[in-house]
Amino acid sequence: MGSYLVRRFLLMALTLFGMSVLIFVMLRLVPGNIADILVDAGGIADSKEKAKNAHDLGLDRPIIEQYGQWIGGLSRGDLGYAYVSERPAIEEIAPRIPISAKLAGLALFFAVLIAFLTRRAGTCFSSIPRSFRHALMTFVESSVS
Repeated sequence: MGSYLVRRFLLMALTLFGMSVLIFVMLRLVPGNIADILVDAGGIADSKEKAKNAHDLGLDRPIIEQYGQWIGGLSRGDLGYAYVSERPAIEEIAPRIPISAKLAGLALFFAVLIAFLTRRAGTCFSSIPRSFRHALMTFVESSVS
């Protein structure tokens, strides 16, 4: 049992690392960068100002260093800054957490309910292919949340 838990924990850590790399890369693939967007929104077309903003935001550093800084901030709870509202991002997200948690709990409830019903009523649902049952559970989870 202990080796199973260790294996599951390592797989969880590997999955989290992979997702963090995927998210970081996707953020870098978005056309333009935040320095250009901020300077263009301010109506400034000076290349020195763009370079200064890129330096202030750390966009002139190597990509590995940027990733390390990003992960370090996430591990400390620093989710960044919302430039539109000019507030820390956590202040934008925090009021929405209770509602999201309720929706996730409701989705989990319905998923467990449907899973329980499909297992308990084996004779009624035995003719339904497993892939269809899985699709039904996925639909319920996604439609509730």
